[in-house]
Amino acid sequence: MGRPDLDPPTSANGVWSQVDAAQLSNDVLVGKEGWLFFKGDRLLDDARGLRSLTEEELKEWAHHFKANKQRLAQAGISYLIVFVPNKATVYPEYLPDEIRFSESGRQMAQLVNYLQSEGDLDVLDLTSTLRAGKKSGSVYFRTDSHWNERGAFLAVKDVLQHLPSHQSSLPPFAESLFEEHDYDGRDLSRLLGLSDMLSESTSRLTPTALPQPTAQLLETETYHAGEQLHYLNPIRKEEAPRVGLFHDSFALDWIPWLAEESSSLTCCWSFGLDFELIEEERPQLVIHQIVERMIPVRAPAELVHRH
Repeated sequence: MGRPDLDPPTSANGVWSQVDAAQLSNDVLVGKEGWLFFKGDRLLDDARGLRSLTEEELKEWAHHFKANKQRLAQAGISYLIVFVPNKATVYPEYLPDEIRFSESGRQMAQLVNYLQSEGDLDVLDLTSTLRAGKKSGSVYFRTDSHWNERGAFLAVKDVLQHLPSHQSSLPPFAESLFEEHDYDGRDLSRLLGLSDMLSESTSRLTPTALPQPTAQLLETETYHAGEQLHYLNPIRKEEAPRVGLFHDSFALDWIPWLAEESSSLTCCWSFGLDFELIEEERPQLVIHQIVERMIPVRAPAELVHRH
């Protein structure tokens, strides 16, 4: 499942020599059995535990997360922090042998443990969910740095458990919801210039897996922090919460599903919270989604967007 068409141990047709050459000049690492990994954003150093956070750095991250929570709580808004693991964290077995993966030395692992030990933050680490999910099917693309629809759906079902008074309209997770689909090579193969040669088959939701959508996209705009989407769900207006989502590229798959689970959904592509936007939209819950690879390259103070 999810295996690229070309198998590097047995293919000697020149494609993988092109890959090897391309690695010298861009951000792609070729792993075992055709798995491609992003190696920008200091990702490999972090995966090996070579850039561990100090106690003072952990305290600074916790301080800024707590400041966000306190400011939201003053307005009666709940705050959920969601960490998405790097592909290498979910599939370390496909890293080259020379990359010795560190379970505990990674910055996200340290930070999650520290924040959870503090006891007053709502923190969701999706690593265990995705590692469990991969046992019965793929959860990330082999030629992309992102999860596939199966991984995204597993993750969002975890997130939905944190919605206040939540009664989901989405079906329970089941393998019957998914089918194999052929894709051209994804973002990592495009970085190599080989997207037409490194196709793959992986899981996606079947066209009839989910109910007909009821949420309406009202507008798309660019705000101070980043691009925004605004949804309204008239069918669930009375029963479902108002939600604000601050996110990166990983949560793009979630947006149509979260819109079905909310009375209103405001999404903003931003590492930090935009409190001016929050004050305008007045959500009941703010979901702050952060991918693991951002932690080594961003500063804790950036958890709030400064105008």
